[in-house]
Formats: sequence, structure tokens, C-alpha cells
Amino acid sequence: MKRHQKAFLLIALHQRKVLWDHELLDAVAAEYGPPARYGVNNVRVALDEMASCGMIERVDRQLDDGTHLVAGKVLFRYRLTAFGLARMAATGLLP
Repeated sequence: MKRHQKAFLLIALHQRKVLWDHELLDAVAAEYGPPARYGVNNVRVALDEMASCGMIERVDRQLDDGTHLVAGKVLFRYRLTAFGLARMAATGLLP
């Protein structure tokens, strides 16, 4: 059984430290299959939710030139916070 998508995103950030949202989308596609537009938006909403509750934080941003998602869309770079790491440990997401 595969992990819940938010757990997958947290684990990916824990393993790779800092990732752009389009890199996380690529990782989700590799794990769960290529997402339709709804899936892309769903992952971006999940990232927003985890950032708003302090589990991850945005460390950089740039406008997409059209090579990643959509030209003119803001791309964010994320990393796990200490709070996110503590929550991962408390919920058994860390070994």
C-alpha cells in the first residue's frame, strides 16, 4: 500500500532537503502516475496547506518561463521545518 500523498511529500523533502514544487510534482508522478490538471492542483494545495501550518516553508520563488508548469505561474522551493520533522517523528513517518 502506498503512503498518503502528503506523507510522500514530507518524506521526499526530508530525503532531499530542498525541492521546487515542480520537482515534487515529478516525484509524485513517478510514484502515483502522471497527474491530470486536478492532480497537479491537488499537490500544490497540499503544499500550501503544509506551509500554512508550519510543517514546510517556502525558501525561494520564481516565475515559470513555461518549461516546468505554465508560463507566468509562480514556482516555490520548499524545505521541511523543525516542526514538520517533529510531527513526522511523532506520527511514525521517520524510521
